[in-house]
Amino acid sequence: MKSEMQKIEKRIVVKCVIATLCVVLIFTLSIAQSKYMEQKINETSQSYLSVFSLQSASIINHQINEKFKDLDVLSHTIEKLELRSEEIAKIITEQKNQDFLEYNIILKNGDLVMPEKTILNEEARASILSANNSYIQNLFSGEAFAAADNSRKMGKDTIFVYGVPIYKNDNVEGVLVAYYSGSFFRNLAWPKNLDDQNHTLLADANGNPVFVPGKLSGSKEYDNALARIAEGWNLEGQAGEQLKKDILGGKDGVLRYTSGSEDLYVSYHPLGINQWFLITLIPAQTVKVQFHAIYGDLIPSLIYLVIILGTMGMYFSYIRSQNVKRLEYRLKQQSVNDESYRMIMEQSNDIIFEYDTVAKTYYHTSNFKKTFGYEPRKRGFLGFLERDYIHPDDLLRLVEMYESMKEQKHLCETEVRIVRADGEYIWVHIYLTGIFDNDSRLVRVIGKIEDINDKKMEMERFKELAVMDSATGVYNKQTTEDMINLYLKGEGRNGTHAIFIIDIDDFKLINDDHGHRQGDFIISEMGTAINRIFRSTDIKGRIGGDEFMVLVKDIESLDFITNKAKAVCEIFKDKDIGGNKQISVSASIGIAIYDKDGTTYEELYEAADRALYTCKNVRKGTFSFCGPKELMKVSSR
Repeated sequence: MKSEMQKIEKRIVVKCVIATLCVVLIFTLSIAQSKYMEQKINETSQSYLSVFSLQSASIINHQINEKFKDLDVLSHTIEKLELRSEEIAKIITEQKNQDFLEYNIILKNGDLVMPEKTILNEEARASILSANNSYIQNLFSGEAFAAADNSRKMGKDTIFVYGVPIYKNDNVEGVLVAYYSGSFFRNLAWPKNLDDQNHTLLADANGNPVFVPGKLSGSKEYDNALARIAEGWNLEGQAGEQLKKDILGGKDGVLRYTSGSEDLYVSYHPLGINQWFLITLIPAQTVKVQFHAIYGDLIPSLIYLVIILGTMGMYFSYIRSQNVKRLEYRLKQQSVNDESYRMIMEQSNDIIFEYDTVAKTYYHTSNFKKTFGYEPRKRGFLGFLERDYIHPDDLLRLVEMYESMKEQKHLCETEVRIVRADGEYIWVHIYLTGIFDNDSRLVRVIGKIEDINDKKMEMERFKELAVMDSATGVYNKQTTEDMINLYLKGEGRNGTHAIFIIDIDDFKLINDDHGHRQGDFIISEMGTAINRIFRSTDIKGRIGGDEFMVLVKDIESLDFITNKAKAVCEIFKDKDIGGNKQISVSASIGIAIYDKDGTTYEELYEAADRALYTCKNVRKGTFSFCGPKELMKVSSR
């Protein structure tokens, strides 16, 4: 009995000891887990803030660069003009952009072109341009664009400057300078997070605040940290040393800093513009609150977790096994799909490209090199569609398509010429569409380039055939009339020109006596000779069976016209016609002068026709000038 009691008591003691050990173990594990969780919260907080800072810097960088791109469009517009001060002043005066205070143009000869109404006073402008002289000279030398580092005060506001080169024939002939102030930054969408307890600001590499959105909370801890940052990143202790080291190295990071009685997280990330840094100050307590909700009930739940751990372990092990199998299958299937997609794309002659506007990453299919003979440099809004590659006459059309795609948010397309490695331009059709985030900001551009050069050349050939007379190589009747009408009503309305009507004498008799084959030969010879005698800029056409018309543009003198007429009259002089010198061929010419004999196609045609009629009746094979009502002169060959 006693021995049994001793055994029972011994078992009770053993159970008590085991229970006590379990309690101590649980308590010890709880303390260790609490410290571990504290460390994990700190690490997780810093990791979270680092990602938040990186994303915020990318968003701000993207917005600022989008604003600067408007200046590229304006510079392309100015490049199309003659660089005359009055024209440039008019253009920059008409520009309305709430992001920029004022535009100036600095020409290569040192002239400064300003809008009619200026915002900056003369002293402030001179101070800003003087301080940024080396930056402006760098733009004249063709260096990469960047906003100037220096800034100047005008009243209570800080004025910044940004410049874009203006090219003429691949040479920098001027610089477009834009001034902007704090309102430029206030119009940006500044990221918010962590219950709006964080405070974000821009600072330069020396710690000077560039822009502070909103107002501080008034906390002494914030003020103290900001003051020390503005003193050249001069935070106290080890945090300050680490901050200086990272800033000098252009690195990003997150550190914990004690300011007075409060701990702060200081997150910093290079903006990628002007050595500016995006700084975020967040109370450590605010960050902890975000994560304590996850771990707050962990210790009370520890006992329950131990109880169900075994059961759940087996269940999750089974689920994990099934998920691994499904994942392996999906990866294998995806690999097959990706390889199939790649093979299809490589077989296509079209070029598929994709550009991430935030990360600035670019991809294109390998047949770009197959089409153009070189790999594109990965820069520009699509990585390669730059002035170095696009024909100068097509560049503005491409920019307008890109801007339309961003504004209208639908598929856009256009035709441009891209240079090949051998220097020849070929026609391509570009399709472009964008992917936008929830805030309607462009984050990705996807497009296709289709080689249409052969189709374009074929269309041009058919177009030429439609307007040319196949027998003579000059324009047909309708095209001749349309082109002369268009010229006289447009660029030729203020000049002096001459209309020739050329008619082969007794052409019907030649056809009847010698056959249509000889007649066709004479018509062809006449067209060939007219193309040779008159300039390429003159308009030459066949307006009847044996009748031709020529508009001689910008005549120099009547002697010039007389020499041309004599040359036409002597086309068939001493010429074998099909090996038969017995065939006599001559041509008569009626000439009317714009605007002496008329100002329209119909008036000039009628005047020249009167002169031709007189030639036919007085002496064939000659030419004559005609006034509005009577014959002025009849000349022999």
